[in-house]
Amino acid sequence: MAFFHFFPGGNRALFVSAVTALSLLNVGCARTEESGGKEKETVQSEKKTEKEKKPSLLVFDKPYKPEESNLTGAFLSSRFASENGDFDNQSKHAARVFSLDSKDDFIKTLSVRSALIDDDFKTALTLSQEIEKNAGGESSLMNAPALLTLITEAFEKKDYIRAQTLLKRYAKDNLNILVHQMVAQSVVFAGNAKLAEKNEGYETLASFSLFRFFELYHKGLQEKISGKNNQLAEKYLSEAVKVSGADPLAARAVLTLADLYVKTNRKKDAEKLLEKTLDVKPVPAVKLALRELRETGAIREKIVTDNKSLFAETLFNIGVVYARESEPQTALTYLNLADHINPDTPAILSTKGELYQSLKDHERAIAYFKKLTDSPQEDYRQQAILQTAYSYNQIEKFDEAEALLKSAIEKEPNYHRYPFILGDFYRVRERYEDALTQYDHALNLLPKHQQKTAWKLYYARGVSYERLKNWKKAEADLIRALDIAPNNPEVINYLAYSWLEQEEQDKYDEALILLEKAVEAAPENAHITDSLGWAYFKKGDYEKSVEFLERALELMPGDPVINDHLGDAYFKAGRVREAMFQWRHAADFKPDETLAAQLEKKIKAGGLVALAEKK
Repeated sequence: MAFFHFFPGGNRALFVSAVTALSLLNVGCARTEESGGKEKETVQSEKKTEKEKKPSLLVFDKPYKPEESNLTGAFLSSRFASENGDFDNQSKHAARVFSLDSKDDFIKTLSVRSALIDDDFKTALTLSQEIEKNAGGESSLMNAPALLTLITEAFEKKDYIRAQTLLKRYAKDNLNILVHQMVAQSVVFAGNAKLAEKNEGYETLASFSLFRFFELYHKGLQEKISGKNNQLAEKYLSEAVKVSGADPLAARAVLTLADLYVKTNRKKDAEKLLEKTLDVKPVPAVKLALRELRETGAIREKIVTDNKSLFAETLFNIGVVYARESEPQTALTYLNLADHINPDTPAILSTKGELYQSLKDHERAIAYFKKLTDSPQEDYRQQAILQTAYSYNQIEKFDEAEALLKSAIEKEPNYHRYPFILGDFYRVRERYEDALTQYDHALNLLPKHQQKTAWKLYYARGVSYERLKNWKKAEADLIRALDIAPNNPEVINYLAYSWLEQEEQDKYDEALILLEKAVEAAPENAHITDSLGWAYFKKGDYEKSVEFLERALELMPGDPVINDHLGDAYFKAGRVREAMFQWRHAADFKPDETLAAQLEKKIKAGGLVALAEKK
């Protein structure tokens, strides 16, 4: 469940007709979709069809160019840009909307929010200052993006009295409880004041598991910065680590506590803490900190060092919450503010890059990841290189992706994920020999403690061997993958369906059992459901075959192979007219050349000749 959006809800009368034309879309509330470029790892999905493009929700295909005085046109253009990940134009058109009507609450929020998503602090600040001027101290005339932008500027100037004034004057009507409490904690500490009484409804945060962690963690950060009571800082940070469980954010509390131990000449305690954390989960940042501590006696990464970085950490944590709630644009408003006040922080840059990726703005994602590709911090550097290569690949810049990964392999020859990902890129382009070379290299580099993940490499190599028609090696790798990951439905599907396609009749029973297990684990996967239906077909149980193939078709109506399979099952079940209908449907869905020829033969001969050849 999302905690809060920036927008209070309710469409402005001025935009009713325009918003109705756009199916009453809510501005700024777009959710992350599954990445469109990632292939599905099954025999059928890799052989069948490309993923269908999601139709645009907009009523036009190209950006609408508004007249200079056209308020609705500027708004629609901003909306279009937002939907298509064009945040430069989203911000530009939103600013134009603001210039045409600077008093409308909805427009004020839209304009500042758009500038922040575009990572344009200067524009966001100019707009926020205008909003503050027009508000005249009236809280209801302010909005959350503008307020947070103004507070960020105050922290940047170390004007903590102004930050407190802004918070006191405008927070109640504009910030939700979580944001208010977290921001207030940083603001009052920076201004050396006491935290005001908790807001009405504060107790509802008890249901939010991370809030207790945030409260303890930030209190610990504050005490560590002040240096007045290291024992109290240790207490808060230790408790924060305990209540965080296995949450990834816990690593930041662990690193802060370990650095406190080092600062107070307790290096052995720091080492024990880091070792204990790694026993639970191999967090790269913690692993690096332990290595640095042993080699240099210090920890390089300092999460927070002063009031500005404390406020940035607050904004970063809030941004992470929104990112987890599938609200990437809202998350970016906080992360871009955090990056502005504490620039080039690896965790912030990395998270921003991933969010822009999720919004399909790969050029911008690359720009942020590139700031980390030469980082001395191993985990950030390696992840940034992989993510940069992925984004290059997504925007059809394969040469750049290939060059980057090859360079990385040369510089870090012992890191297995570089050749692994490069192998995947080659496989998608049907360069199977090149893919095999990289997979072999990656398997040789795979660390012993990561052998549980080796199934991914055996699976990928098995797929490549199968495409090269080396079934003996393909089967061996797929069985190895299944031994390591016996419950993985994708591995089960590829192996079992391959047995059916290879006409290995002695494996039909085993294939059927495995596919029943896979369908139970992934009932919404059309390809796996189709494979089970095809297994029943091969076994001669045509009624069962029809049952599962019809279910698969409901899940993916436009797949030519599923339509073809269902046509075959109908024919064998004596339902000839329905079979002809499905075959014609299959032919309409752009099958590959081999299937197209088979379908033509079936349709022309009424199915008799083609099916006879399948016996």
